[in-house]
Amino acid sequence: MPADRAGWVHYLAASSLLQRFLALPPPTTRDAAEAYYLLGLCETHVGDRQWVSQAGLYLESAIRLAPKEPFAAEAYLLLEEDTLVGYTGSGGPNLPDSVAKHLEELRALVDR
Repeated sequence: MPADRAGWVHYLAASSLLQRFLALPPPTTRDAAEAYYLLGLCETHVGDRQWVSQAGLYLESAIRLAPKEPFAAEAYLLLEEDTLVGYTGSGGPNLPDSVAKHLEELRALVDR
């Protein structure tokens, strides 16, 4: 297995456990938000960059459910990085205005 895939199986196993946790009623909204953050983290490591990744959805869910928790700020940073990488080309990052505005909205939730 290539070095950049180190830990891949662990992320897949964690993702499976987190999916099952979210299929049950989580004890609290905060717990659900943290599970979404961790799913987003897993997805950034195992997701297919050439196809649609769910990392953004998971990370945004974590931010919206618990914007004041420490993991929300981490979720935002991961989401921002993942988004910028997706829009980076030879001319540098070229974010569409709607995407930049969406990131600003999420940043405002975390910063409040």
